[in-house]
Amino acid sequence: KGVERHLQLVLQRARNYREKLRPYYTIVQAKWSGGNMLDAVITAVALLAELGEPFPSVVTGKICREAVEETRILLSARTEEELFNLERATDVDVQEAMKFLNILTQYTYKEKKEYFPLVACKMVRLSLLRGVCRESACGFAAYGLILCGRLHKKPTLGYKYGLLAIRLLQRFQVREFQAQIYVIVYGVMGSWIGQIQATLPLLKEAMDVGLKTGDIEYAANAARVYQGRALCCGQPLGPLLLEAEVHLHHVREYKQQAVNMQRATRQVILNLMGRSSDPTQLSEDQMSSHAGKDDPDRKEFF
Repeated sequence: KGVERHLQLVLQRARNYREKLRPYYTIVQAKWSGGNMLDAVITAVALLAELGEPFPSVVTGKICREAVEETRILLSARTEEELFNLERATDVDVQEAMKFLNILTQYTYKEKKEYFPLVACKMVRLSLLRGVCRESACGFAAYGLILCGRLHKKPTLGYKYGLLAIRLLQRFQVREFQAQIYVIVYGVMGSWIGQIQATLPLLKEAMDVGLKTGDIEYAANAARVYQGRALCCGQPLGPLLLEAEVHLHHVREYKQQAVNMQRATRQVILNLMGRSSDPTQLSEDQMSSHAGKDDPDRKEFF
């Protein structure tokens, strides 16, 4: 509330609409961080309409499928090298729109999920038609994620655009998006393509970069995926437990939602090491198998 109050004063002193965009961007982030997730999405969507990038008021599955297919056709007309070497975006409104679209890919993946395909497709299409920018890498990663999903079932094609996203990261030297994109490409798409063992060092890199650049949410997500994968790959339990302790400390320190998932993974490791009275239960000092049964992280774990 205090942040928004101060930003409203900044907005009142703005001389034109463009001077309002940066405080509005912060307001959207503050709403999301404060738990007003739906309000954050609605505000960002309204701002994008002002920037000439509106969304339909009612989003249906048919609209989303058509957007994904139309985007796929546009992409198919370009080679991978042509996509990588697209001209840079020079229109300031396009650059600002891409910033709002990028945070919307993260928000609509959790809230108002029906918008997620449209947001990703809009980022890709803007990059194709108006030029690429720093956020374009995130758009290609999000679009690739959609293609890998159960509705489209094109993991090879999706992974191709994920790798293009990583190349664009390198082209623009954008470290602040690295954790986000690595989690999408190596943490999610990597489940469909290649050996998951090969993703472990890349997920550890995502953790380190996320902590260094302030992307705590994706650093925590990378740690969560890494722990589960390392466990499934048969990594030695002793060193893995030590890593789990460090990761759990970080997610607790920064109050991340992934804490319950990390606690569950740690307790599984303890159970497998024989350090619990009943290895079939997630109990002991870390968590109760009966507590928080409706927690989404716990459901995802099982």
